[in-house]
Amino acid sequence: MRKTLSFLVFLSLLAVSFQWSYASPNPDSWANWKDAKNHFDAGQLNEAITELLAHPNSLDSSYYYNLGTTYYRVGSLGLAVAHLEKANRLQPHQPDIQTNLNIARQALSDKLGSEKLDPASFWIEQLADQVSFEEARATLGFLCLALVLIWIRSYSKTRQLRTTLLQPASYWGLAALAITFGMYSIRLWANSHPCGVLLEKQTVRVGPGDHFQPLEEVEPGSKVRVLGPATPSEGLPDDWNQVRYSADGIGWVRAKSLLIL
Repeated sequence: MRKTLSFLVFLSLLAVSFQWSYASPNPDSWANWKDAKNHFDAGQLNEAITELLAHPNSLDSSYYYNLGTTYYRVGSLGLAVAHLEKANRLQPHQPDIQTNLNIARQALSDKLGSEKLDPASFWIEQLADQVSFEEARATLGFLCLALVLIWIRSYSKTRQLRTTLLQPASYWGLAALAITFGMYSIRLWANSHPCGVLLEKQTVRVGPGDHFQPLEEVEPGSKVRVLGPATPSEGLPDDWNQVRYSADGIGWVRAKSLLIL
């Protein structure tokens, strides 16, 4: 029994080490933006932002990290939070990203109030946001592998299927598997309503267009849940997104004002 539990712990640690190696920091986050770094080091922060925006890389967490950090330095807290949130989504658990994101969040919270940062997400969506889809899937795979190996090892000794399946380690393994599968399912469900962060102050409207009645003003840095884009096939302009901007509020904002996480 003790050897079995030790083996399970070993596999769990292997899974954790896999996740942390995946999230290892980029040794030179400015590698592709040397001119921007020169401006940043010289204190020319607006020029650094212009240079970064001129050479975007939507798949590189370093791009969003550098842009978010520079926005924070010039006092654009909403833009700082938005881009650091994106960096954190692309490369979760990276210490530098986490540190700067927490600092920017706190500064924006002090300015707007903590209730304005994520008014649209239900608690289950906030829970899902803490675990990336890749992490949930990898952990689920490792637990399945661990449980199967435990059963194989036990059955090779006892040759009794009932004893193998009813051993205490099986209960613990199945419980862990059920919890992880639940998190995986929640993450999968949350992906159908992805987070978006406002890049600029927006008036949420009843419909997709400036001529529709306004509902509420939403500040940059605030999270919304994207319910879907308007499409020309529906007879609607394709530059608007329908969003949930509060627990019970649904409206439309311009697509270009959102950074989808």
